[in-house]
Amino acid sequence: MTTNILASADPRALLYRAGMLSPDEAQRVTADALARCDDGELYLQYIASEAFGFDDGRLKTADYSRDAGF
Repeated sequence: MTTNILASADPRALLYRAGMLSPDEAQRVTADALARCDDGELYLQYIASEAFGFDDGRLKTADYSRDAGF
C-alpha cells in the first residue's frame, strides 16, 4: 500500500521523513541562509510527476520523477 504524501494536510510530512531533513537541520539551514541575506525569497519545493507514452494504443514508455529542494 502506498501513501499519497501530497494529500497530507501537514506539510511537515514532505520534509521530516527518513533520509530527508530533520526539524533541527531545517532550522539550522534556514537560520544560516537568512543570516547572509538582506532581502529575497525563501521557499521549499516538492515536485512529483508521471509520464506515459503510448504508440498504437500500447504503452511504450513510463516515467516517474520526484524532486525536492530548498
